[in-house]
Amino acid sequence: MLKSLKIALALIFLSAFALNGQVIVKGNITDAITNESIIGATINTQTGKGTNSDINGAYSIKLEKGTYTITCNYIGYKTIKKKVNVDSEITTVNFELESKTGLEEIEITADIAKSRETPVAMSTISIARVQEEIAGRDISMIANTTPGVYASENGGGSGDSRVTIRGVDQRNIAVLVDGVPVNDMENGAVFWSNWDGLGEVLKYVQIQRGLGASKLAIPSLGGTMNFITRGVEQRESFGFKYEFGTRNQSRIAFGYSNQFFKNKFGITLAGSRKTGSAFPDGTYTDAWSYFVKLQYRPSTKHLFTFGFNGAPQEHGQRLSNLTITKYDTNYAKKIGFSADSIRAGVGIKPEFSNYGLAYNPAWGSLKNDEFVTNRNYYHKPLLSLNYTYSITSRVTLTSLFYASYGNGGGTSLVGSRSTLDASQRQYQFDTIFKYNTRPFVSNSNRGNIDKTFSDTEFKSTNYLTSNENNHRWYGGLISINAKLSDRFSFLGGVDLRYYRGLHFRKLYDMIGGNYVLDAGNSFNRNVFSNTALINFPKTVDKTTELQSAMRRKEDKIGFNYDGFVKWGGLFGQVEYKHNKITAYVTASGSISEYKRVDYFARKDVKINNEWKEQFIGYGDTVFVSGEKVVKFSSNLQKDNNPSTYRLKGDSIFITTAGKRDTLVGEVSKYTINSKEARYSTAATKSFPGYTLKTGVNYNLDEFNNVFANVGYLTIAPRFNNVYNNNNRVVNGADLQRITALDLGYSYRTKLFTANVNAYYTDWKNRPNNPIVNADGTSFNINGIDVLLRGIELESRLVVHKTLELSLIGSLGDWVYNSNTTSFGIDASGAVVDTIQVFAKGVHVSDAAQTVIGGSIRYMPIKGLYISPRYTNFSNQYANIDPSAISNEEIGGKDSWKIPGYSLLDLNCGYEFPKNGVTFTVFGNINNLLNSTFISDARNGANYDVYTSTVFVGAGRRYNIGIRLNF
Repeated sequence: MLKSLKIALALIFLSAFALNGQVIVKGNITDAITNESIIGATINTQTGKGTNSDINGAYSIKLEKGTYTITCNYIGYKTIKKKVNVDSEITTVNFELESKTGLEEIEITADIAKSRETPVAMSTISIARVQEEIAGRDISMIANTTPGVYASENGGGSGDSRVTIRGVDQRNIAVLVDGVPVNDMENGAVFWSNWDGLGEVLKYVQIQRGLGASKLAIPSLGGTMNFITRGVEQRESFGFKYEFGTRNQSRIAFGYSNQFFKNKFGITLAGSRKTGSAFPDGTYTDAWSYFVKLQYRPSTKHLFTFGFNGAPQEHGQRLSNLTITKYDTNYAKKIGFSADSIRAGVGIKPEFSNYGLAYNPAWGSLKNDEFVTNRNYYHKPLLSLNYTYSITSRVTLTSLFYASYGNGGGTSLVGSRSTLDASQRQYQFDTIFKYNTRPFVSNSNRGNIDKTFSDTEFKSTNYLTSNENNHRWYGGLISINAKLSDRFSFLGGVDLRYYRGLHFRKLYDMIGGNYVLDAGNSFNRNVFSNTALINFPKTVDKTTELQSAMRRKEDKIGFNYDGFVKWGGLFGQVEYKHNKITAYVTASGSISEYKRVDYFARKDVKINNEWKEQFIGYGDTVFVSGEKVVKFSSNLQKDNNPSTYRLKGDSIFITTAGKRDTLVGEVSKYTINSKEARYSTAATKSFPGYTLKTGVNYNLDEFNNVFANVGYLTIAPRFNNVYNNNNRVVNGADLQRITALDLGYSYRTKLFTANVNAYYTDWKNRPNNPIVNADGTSFNINGIDVLLRGIELESRLVVHKTLELSLIGSLGDWVYNSNTTSFGIDASGAVVDTIQVFAKGVHVSDAAQTVIGGSIRYMPIKGLYISPRYTNFSNQYANIDPSAISNEEIGGKDSWKIPGYSLLDLNCGYEFPKNGVTFTVFGNINNLLNSTFISDARNGANYDVYTSTVFVGAGRRYNIGIRLNF
């Protein structure tokens, strides 16, 4: 008995000792890129003890003191093992998991920045936030949840939004989808309607502000927007979504992903359809999207990923910004219009007011149906092939090849506005489209018979044209990533692109007629009036000539040219990483080569081995005898020749009074059909560019880090600063030069993160629209500089597992920083014009310089979230062309300051997870308080509220829907 008691006491003592020796290992599991919590990750030790991360991504294990190898893994992510010495009561071990679902090669190509490593100002937006807050809007609008960014819906048509970062518009922001640059290669523009449905396939969005982490030789002055799409999941998954909102706007979407044959093959499919109308009247939308990603991994060394996506769409647009009284006179009074001025009709006609915030003049009725005059339609399928080859454990080769074929354009109305109804509000197209065949009816197409051209066909005087902007775009990006040592790594490569833009105007809708008369015939052929007969040459058949002026649906009129852009770039980066320091040096160089070919200008002709530009047109004949060149126009009038010439057959005679005509010697004859003639081809122009950047990040401890980066880059001028509409080279095209500095500080824990950064950007020679001389030549206004400075803040606080707060703020000071004088040079090199610009001190326009906002995400019960977001936009100035401030008396006069405004949005949803199936219902209300505000404005003649024109923002809108995932 005593012996048994001793044994029991010993066991109790040993047990107590063992319990006393146990300690706790805890931590958080997050996505390495998005910093989002990963729920259900598995954590194990070599002793067999393990657990899973909870709804907040946290875990905890009790272990005895000692050394352990702790393994963390989760489906779709790379497994991480950490060797840990457990010798204190609580040991914290956090895991940041990196994806292995085919995204690694994309993340290398797209230059994804990592917190506490990459020394740049950045914000990463998770797919969860996109799904909760996008609310049926353009994917670009999610950028307003980050500091330093202003995203506007502009006119309000679906896909017509725009983004500005730090006062720089999206033409100078690099936008990439899975590493593929999508900015237009001629003007840098981004058309968000081409990416409708992208939000359905995203993994996350990363916005890098300033020069960013891009190693490519791309000009990302304002920043970089990286849209990273989903990889191929290791387990089968299917998703479905349906949403419905204001003005019958609805979207249905699906997605499927799986891997086969021991994960060697994989596929992801997605598609969507959106219909309905945006906020403004006449802005219908009919948009599809499709997404295919195929993956083949024959071994651990090789990975092939093929992508194919596009978004064919058509939508109505509101392109005319109007005086504020046209929308709402009460709001006009609130922001500065006086009641007396409205009664007196200052800047307005009082009877043409108060049409409502959704007013859009670009539509009307035809046969009792809506007929929209401004329509945008486009399809830009993008194909890509990404190949990653792990040559060794330290060297990886990544190759990306892509092609894009864009087709589409935008329509506009040609004709008299007298067809508006009595209130001057909307078009009445029934007055154009007549159903009878009476002889001529004023302002109508049906019944408009012009016997000069046809006894039976109707001539349209009101019709729709479309400006087509098609393109053929090919590119390749090859890079090699080598780990040189434990501390140094190198990334370098080549970036090649070829782009051909096909630009022309075509007849889109005749509105009941059969033809129109072309006022812009190719090769400067005669322009016909409505009824007058032309004094044709005797050698030209009048009937044929008349018919050649009749243009029918799909015919090209007005302009027809191609723009060619070739791009070649080299880039290299050396990175140092050791303990608390990460530093890099990046250098890149590029060549941009431009060419323009005009199919409606007079043709070039090669005479005596010399190209004479735009020398020969329709009906012209050129005779050459040795060095003597004689050109006759279509009516046989001599063209600036010093003597009088006479044409007889194919021979030329010099006519001198009182003397016998003298035969010019043996001649050669040229017309537009001669083999020596070519379409007008402007001189090829090339511009070099380069970038130098360096930065360092220092982790003060596990919570605090600071970073700095500085860079200098040059950017080639845009295409329209190199060539004018006459297919002539614009004089004075010059490089832009930018110096930028960023400083930042971050504090990061599981419960609280804060990022603060300051920036300074000196932008020399900001491009402006060229000035056209009287002789048709043009020149650039150089020397207009911009200074961009500011501070940005982004923070997140987890108050409780049910309550999360976020805050963003940005304060900018963006001004033009120079006065300048430019000289217009004509074709001979003589100075023919002088432009003085007095823009110094004028604020940079088109974006709010001060933004303060925040959101609350409250989860009162499991699965339910309620998330209001408030944002205030202020210190925004109406769009201004600084080169227009050319009078010293008004030099320094500022743009009209748009009234600031605040928006309150509400997002909520509830998730029902059960047996591997997740069913979610969600709802959104944008502009919950139905605030009236101006989102965009253009300065008028007096830089004030009376003469400026505006776009008003959308009123209250709702969006509800369901998501099903399993």
